[in-house]
Amino acid sequence: MKNTSVSIKKIKDIIFFCLSGNTETDLTTLTAPFVQERLTTDIKKVVLDLEEVTRFYSASISRLVEILRTVEKQGSVLYLVNVPAAVSKVLSMANIANKFTIYESEYEFILDHGLEEEFFEKKPDARENREALRISLVKNGDNHVIRIEGSMIEEPQHNLLIEEVKLALAQSAKSIIIDFEKTIFIDSLSVGKLMVAYKMCDENGVRIRAINANDVVKDVLMLTQIGTLYGIER
Repeated sequence: MKNTSVSIKKIKDIIFFCLSGNTETDLTTLTAPFVQERLTTDIKKVVLDLEEVTRFYSASISRLVEILRTVEKQGSVLYLVNVPAAVSKVLSMANIANKFTIYESEYEFILDHGLEEEFFEKKPDARENREALRISLVKNGDNHVIRIEGSMIEEPQHNLLIEEVKLALAQSAKSIIIDFEKTIFIDSLSVGKLMVAYKMCDENGVRIRAINANDVVKDVLMLTQIGTLYGIER
């Protein structure tokens, strides 16, 4: 059994606290004094990633409120990201959910605060890559493989993916594989289209998954629910 630990990363005026391991006592490790010791005068935003929190009781609420007061006392803002449904339910029942700024995912926070360049490699220039993108569909029995080569960074490119998925479904595909082996970069709009593709397949009883994603693409996928839906692993 892993011990609870807290990983910390600082970007610009933001500090992230991420719980990892087996959180038997949820926020016991992440306390107000622990946070305060790491708050420097330049920190304006504090982000708590609660994705790995498995238990959340009354004591947890007290600790979270103490952290909130500590952060606000310094003049900073506290954000919660990747909040599990069980935690969200407890916060709502305690009538304190509105005291926090909550994001469904770290990726949503990154986009909202313009941190893409800090988290991901520089986005390729659209004009240079417009002709470079190639999306092809290869049929292998009941399996259909959609290969994406280049960077998905423009609206027409996103629509090409949906068209290929529609074609595979029309050809009675039993499963669809998105092959990212030669994909350089995908933007936030691509994530939305991948969600559309997943729902289309789910409605038709067809399994869709992704393979061969590089670290950049994988990071984008794993910061959203898409990574899990498509079977991506760290």
